[in-house]
Amino acid sequence: MPLDPIVSLSVALAEAPGTCACLLGAGVSVDAGVPTGWAVYREGLRRLYRLEAGTGETPDDESLDAWLAASGHGDLGYSTLLDLIAPDPATRRAFISGFFEGVEPGRTHELLASLAERGVIRVFVTTNFDRLLEQALLARGIDPVVVSDDATLDAAPRREHSGVFIVKAHGDYLQETMRNTGAELSELEPALTTELQTIVNHYGLLVIGWSGSDPAISAVLRARSSRYGVWWLSLTTPPAEPGRSLAEAIGARVINRDGASALLEDLDNRLGVYETYESGHDPGSVHDEMLGLIRRGDEVGLDEVLRRERYEFESAVDSVTADHVQHHGDEEHVRDAWGRLEAVTQRRLASLIPLALHRADLVEETLRAHAGWATSTPPVGGGATWQQAWTMPFWALGMTAGALLTRLDRYGALPAVLLTTWVDHYGDTHPLVDHPGGVGVLVAEFFGPEPPSGQRWLWPAWSWLAAVLPTWEWLTARYPGWLDREGEPQNALAEFDLLRCIAGGLRDGEPQLAVWTLNQPAANSYARRLHFDRQLRARAAEGVGIGLETFDARAPEIIAASDALGHFVRVGETANILRTGEPR
Repeated sequence: MPLDPIVSLSVALAEAPGTCACLLGAGVSVDAGVPTGWAVYREGLRRLYRLEAGTGETPDDESLDAWLAASGHGDLGYSTLLDLIAPDPATRRAFISGFFEGVEPGRTHELLASLAERGVIRVFVTTNFDRLLEQALLARGIDPVVVSDDATLDAAPRREHSGVFIVKAHGDYLQETMRNTGAELSELEPALTTELQTIVNHYGLLVIGWSGSDPAISAVLRARSSRYGVWWLSLTTPPAEPGRSLAEAIGARVINRDGASALLEDLDNRLGVYETYESGHDPGSVHDEMLGLIRRGDEVGLDEVLRRERYEFESAVDSVTADHVQHHGDEEHVRDAWGRLEAVTQRRLASLIPLALHRADLVEETLRAHAGWATSTPPVGGGATWQQAWTMPFWALGMTAGALLTRLDRYGALPAVLLTTWVDHYGDTHPLVDHPGGVGVLVAEFFGPEPPSGQRWLWPAWSWLAAVLPTWEWLTARYPGWLDREGEPQNALAEFDLLRCIAGGLRDGEPQLAVWTLNQPAANSYARRLHFDRQLRARAAEGVGIGLETFDARAPEIIAASDALGHFVRVGETANILRTGEPR
């Protein structure tokens, strides 16, 4: 299926902000309560009825249609009607202005103003008489330059020197510049026409809420010569005439949506992705891309995406390091750094989960590549806070993937998560998934949930991760059976951390911090299941990289040895449950 043209529009706006202009019609003011041209036309017909009938009564639609048929006015066009009910410009202005007084900007105007505020679009051409876009801009502190005829254009600062530039091609309802009739719309003033031609030639164009029925503007568009694209919002497929013919003539990409605000909401979300993820690849799309490649068996495509995601992750960490490592733990800079690191961590996790679930053979290769990179480029300087911030992505990746694999009973991929290590610049070896006592303590205190009054979390990173995982919408949407279950993700984190404790003891031959005791009921329940379910125990043994007999002999000892650190008094209870099925 062809891509939705909003994808190319998003890329164009994100990669080259300010190079696209908006052409706006009556459709952008609908959600503000401004009537469409059809509604204004029908009200004009009612006025004509009252004038010709010499009555103050206003007919309903059925009576109005009957009168139109009987009077021979059924073929009246909008412009001809205005000539009849408001024969001079001043009267027409008074008639039209009644539809705009007291109206506030709608959602569409707010979204357009947001695009201007972010510098994405700074040139607007509108056929609307109202001032709702100007009001929305002013509310954001933006005072636009507005031109509506040759005189105002001549007096205005040049477009290139203006923050936001608005061309009101059909005039302004508070001025004597409104164009309504066929004669007025057939040809715009010379300088204004030249300005419009320059704009459509030098900018890309996003057409929203405009029917394509204005002859002068249509002629400008047909004469367009530009290297930039055109995108055209349509409520129907294909667009209604005359917009369809004009869109085809100028090679516009048609975007189908239910209205202007629906298009701009979608666009706003997509641009938000680019602001957080510079390449435009958000975690959800990366996850789905990886899963699709695995399902199709596309080894070449999978290799390309894996290399891309590794490069993006490591480049982002390098960039953050270069920007922040010299600030020695300053809270403001650590907050900014982790804001960027969390974004790339989510994206990297999204690429690893499908591998861990469906291609365990590639997980070890991928994580070892990261470990090799971390060993070759460990952070130097910046103090303890920065060292912790730098290692948090690896810990969060491993803990989250490990908890999900444990919950989904996919133990075959756990050895890569539990056994991969890297070496810091002091020569010390660290597991990729370390205990949170050595990872991100101060960072997590900045970002984690508020502890009870007067208390500090024993391990803020653990509390932070348990609180933040359910807020990652892409993760909750794709694994709803996990994070929406009562007690999750805390239970899965405790079960995986019990395995991490065992794997660490096997690897180091030393007692491990028993972080799982933060949720001892879950750990005890898991230990009981392991004791009574031999097959589950065999899979857990595979997960920590040993055979079942070794697991049965060593695992309870390693868990019990955690008590030697002097912080816990109930680790023996869990060890006994694993060994005998009972606390004592």
